[in-house]
Amino acid sequence: HTLTCRVAHLLKSGCTPWSILLLTFTNKAAREMLDRVCGLVGPIGRDVEGGTFHGFAHRLLRIHAEDVGLDRSFSVLDRSDSVALIKRALDAEVGRRRGEELPSPQVIASILGFAAGCMRSVGDVITERFPMVLEEHVDLVERVGVRYAAMKREENGLDFDDLLVFLLRLLEDTEGLGARYSDRFEHVLVDEFQDTNPIQFAILRALTRVHGNLTAVGDDAQSIYSWRGAALENLLEFEARFPDARVFRVEWNYRSQPGILDLANCSIALNRAQLPKILRPVREYDTSPLLVHTWDLKDQARFLVERIQALATDGVAYGRMAVLFRSHFQSVDAQMALRKAGVPFVVVSGIRFFELAHVRDLLAFIRWAAAPEDRSAFLHLAGKLPRVGEKTALRLWSWLGEQSGPLPERMAAIQSKAPEPARPGWEAWTELTQLLMAQGGIPGRMVQVVLDSGYQSHLEMTYKDAANRIQDLKQLAQFASGFDSVDVMLGELALMSNVEADATPEESQETAVWMGTVHQAKGLEWDHVFVIGLNEGVWPTGHAIAGGDSMLEEERRLFYVAMTRARDGLYLLVPGHRLGRGSWEPEALEPSRYIEELDPDLLEKVRFVPEDAFPMDY
Repeated sequence: HTLTCRVAHLLKSGCTPWSILLLTFTNKAAREMLDRVCGLVGPIGRDVEGGTFHGFAHRLLRIHAEDVGLDRSFSVLDRSDSVALIKRALDAEVGRRRGEELPSPQVIASILGFAAGCMRSVGDVITERFPMVLEEHVDLVERVGVRYAAMKREENGLDFDDLLVFLLRLLEDTEGLGARYSDRFEHVLVDEFQDTNPIQFAILRALTRVHGNLTAVGDDAQSIYSWRGAALENLLEFEARFPDARVFRVEWNYRSQPGILDLANCSIALNRAQLPKILRPVREYDTSPLLVHTWDLKDQARFLVERIQALATDGVAYGRMAVLFRSHFQSVDAQMALRKAGVPFVVVSGIRFFELAHVRDLLAFIRWAAAPEDRSAFLHLAGKLPRVGEKTALRLWSWLGEQSGPLPERMAAIQSKAPEPARPGWEAWTELTQLLMAQGGIPGRMVQVVLDSGYQSHLEMTYKDAANRIQDLKQLAQFASGFDSVDVMLGELALMSNVEADATPEESQETAVWMGTVHQAKGLEWDHVFVIGLNEGVWPTGHAIAGGDSMLEEERRLFYVAMTRARDGLYLLVPGHRLGRGSWEPEALEPSRYIEELDPDLLEKVRFVPEDAFPMDY
């Protein structure tokens, strides 16, 4: 709204639309802003230059490709194209070493992208952001990066990071062009400024070097993307970098009722790295946010169901309620409880917990050990091995069927028929199968065996978000501990996967409870918001606790974002126990520090006790 009114004011004051540049982070946001501008000043608003950083870079590079050594007919590589090209570069560098546990093309793509966006060296990025990549592989990643750049040039392609790199080069190094575009765009406006990374800030400095007219709208309290390169200091140090800047604090809040804003203000005030401000409500006071303590994760899920059903009975549409969590693994019990109660819900990632790739991998190991006739589990796991495609996997399945004896012996008998790069993985799979079969069909033990087998290190070398995936699997271990047999657990999971397909976004507005992480919820709002799993070690994460003050303050900002998604009702849920790993004994959970530090007078406290609870538990 602020940027929209600013653009309309400039146009009404006589500025030409082509002298205004409006940059955002999504095409949708750009379109919505320009539509609002047109609503205020008419069709002339359509002539404002607007779009994303990458879109703007693409347009300028098409015009001036030759000035930065590019061919104007260059193609733009999407994420899958980039990863495929990096895989080719990696294969060319390592040759037969490809069977070793090396950084995956996806991880290398993330490292190279982070280095480009933050204008840092690959070595520094690996040390600070990707510690799971061993020091011995830094040189390999650097060499792959060099080869990848050469391959892109040979194929006349640019990836998304290149668009910004070459735009900056165009604006800074090309004689006359930088000043020309700075002179043309007399007014540069940026939304979500707290999410800009170093290279985007450098582009803005280059675009405003002639006139210094930069309007930046941002909220330091909602800076939650450092893991993808966002630099909070771009906002915190804005006045120091632009000494003539004027600062306007927009503190009036039209969304949330006062009790929610009081709580949010109380929390964020504890951050040191911030531009202090106080959210001030326009609405009148309604009710205090609810702090709900439950005995365990299952009772947390039961409270969710009961309160959501009660709100629905009172006329609140399901689509006006949301369940937010720090990481996907926290949603397991909630998803199951909602499904059993017949409450419609949509998981915003489009993937329910038990359909996540790494969860399916682990379950495939268990299915295979429990049922050697499970052809789909075999093909799924075999297809994960190097140089094993669908046809090779089918041949291996056929050869396995010709063997006799216990399953591990049959697998060992045909190991030599697997492609050479796949044999170390096949041997490890065989050993893991034998270990799993020795667990007596107890699901909790079997999940833990897979976790302890080296699969965690595989995740760390394969995915940039390995820490979250490992937490997912630890939660799966908790879930599995509640079953006596593999068959019962797998049957329950089959029911979960048989739930009707998620509603479309349009349908879910009124018919389904929204479920997702807080990162996915940013920019959205609901009448009633349930924030679950507010425990130490989960929120903040163990990784953030080890990372120190900067990461802990970002976790607090994430908590602030979660609370301020709510219009009318805010429910903060704190489970007290979970099943101990590999044990039936409950393990105590501590409330999050972000709960403990709140002013208790700002909350209504409730201890949820189900009607059928055992008194000894409470």
